[in-house]
Amino acid sequence: MVRIFLVVGIVVFCIVSCNFKKGPEDIIPEMVGKSVALEGLTSFWMGRDSLYLKTDSSLVKLIVFYDSTACQSCRVKTMFEWESFIELEKKTNGEFVFMPVFSPSNNEYDTFLKLLAISRFKHHVWVDSSRSFLRNNKFLPEDKFYHAFLVDESNSILIVGDPIVNPNLVQLYDKVINRILQKK
Repeated sequence: MVRIFLVVGIVVFCIVSCNFKKGPEDIIPEMVGKSVALEGLTSFWMGRDSLYLKTDSSLVKLIVFYDSTACQSCRVKTMFEWESFIELEKKTNGEFVFMPVFSPSNNEYDTFLKLLAISRFKHHVWVDSSRSFLRNNKFLPEDKFYHAFLVDESNSILIVGDPIVNPNLVQLYDKVINRILQKK
């Protein structure tokens, strides 16, 4: 009798836990259309605090968020993977903006800025020193694949997913960005 209850309990647990795990078909529709809050971010250029960059006038932004659980030095070293989007930003004179947002932990903050300075990555990055990005955007899932998204001029999410991890998304990002820029 105990075995039957144990087996039934395990089966019920498996069924229930499988039903609560969300996949892309659940997560992406929940994110699309949500507005991303960008308050509290500081712009840095090669590890130095820079002038506040106005991103409000851009028609479309690609936001990539690296939370404190991400290996900050690893992410800084691989920022060159985004070069095609950085080149697109240069061609559009700010109508499209690539926004890498880092949220290093308090004890990694100084090290992060030093790494950024020596990385020779010549593009602005935004730093969330107050750790407000996640607090202000509670809808973001834990899975880092969903921490890259394209937003329109009102910061509403249009596309979700990391085009570096999934190269098939690059074409979709390009298509949507070009469509928005051509409408202007």
